[in-house]
Amino acid sequence: MTAPETYAAPRSFSLGEFHFSVLGPDCVDEDFRAVTSSEAHLTGLFGSDWPMGLTWDKNLADLQRHAREFDENFAFAWVVRNPTGGYLGCVYLHPDGLERFPRTVFLWLQVSETSVERVADLVQRFKGWMPGAGYDPELYTFVTP
Repeated sequence: MTAPETYAAPRSFSLGEFHFSVLGPDCVDEDFRAVTSSEAHLTGLFGSDWPMGLTWDKNLADLQRHAREFDENFAFAWVVRNPTGGYLGCVYLHPDGLERFPRTVFLWLQVSETSVERVADLVQRFKGWMPGAGYDPELYTFVTP
C-alpha cells in the first residue's frame, strides 16, 4: 500500500525552527557525518545495529532508496535543518503497507543538536502537521533514540 493517491508529500516545508527537505543522495556527505558522529546514539533506532559499520557507499545506497521511496509515494524521509541550513537529523514517515515498520515515524537529531526538549518540540510539531497531510498521528508509533 502506498500513501493516499491524492496525497503528494511536500518536498520541503517548515515547522517553527525546523526546516524539512527530501532526504536523498545530494546530502550524502552531511548525512554520513551526522550519522557516524552519532553512531552510539542512533544504534538500535530501527531495531537493528544500524549505523554500526556504516560506510559512505552504503549510506549513499540508503539515501538513494529513501529518495526512490519518496518519489514512489511509498515512504517519506526528510532531512531536518535549522534556520541557517545546518543539518540536525532526519524524520521518516512510514505509512501502512510496510511490513517491518507499519505506521511508524522515526525521528532523530544528531548528538550535537539534541536535547530532550528539542526532540519533544520536533515530535509535537510533526504530530501537529500530520493531520493536514492526511495522517492521524494517534495511529502512529513515534520512535526516537
